[in-house]
Amino acid sequence: MYPLSHFLLPFFLGEVLVEFGYLNHWTAILAGVVGVAIDLDHAVGAAYYRKKLNLKDLWHRAVVVHEHKETFIHRFFGFVVFSLATWALFFWYFVLYMVVSVGYYTHMFLDHINLNIFQFKKSYPLRLGSFSIHLPQHELWFDILLAVASLVLILL
Repeated sequence: MYPLSHFLLPFFLGEVLVEFGYLNHWTAILAGVVGVAIDLDHAVGAAYYRKKLNLKDLWHRAVVVHEHKETFIHRFFGFVVFSLATWALFFWYFVLYMVVSVGYYTHMFLDHINLNIFQFKKSYPLRLGSFSIHLPQHELWFDILLAVASLVLILL
């Protein structure tokens, strides 16, 4: 999944938690940022193995190619360690626990589920300067659904 999906799902769940009184809108946004920040380990891994800091190359290898996809935080042992650290937050600062948990667990969910249930084949090239991705059609529809649902929750 691309960064937009990794932002929108935890943001949407954060907005659901706003409706229940556990978070506010700013912490829901922060949960989305945590969901995206989990993928920074791909960029760190690519920089470590490539021994250079070319931002365009790091973007391509971390987001487009997913070079070194199975970094520590994405493996089972990393999942357990991160979960234990998150549980420690539960007793120390509940709101931070909620933000980190929503961001991390939705990220892991999106990384390990196949959302292309209708077998869409088309993808859309998106460019921002020299940075580009090919957004699959099923992910575009998923992102639109999450954005609309989040907007509805905000307006309630």
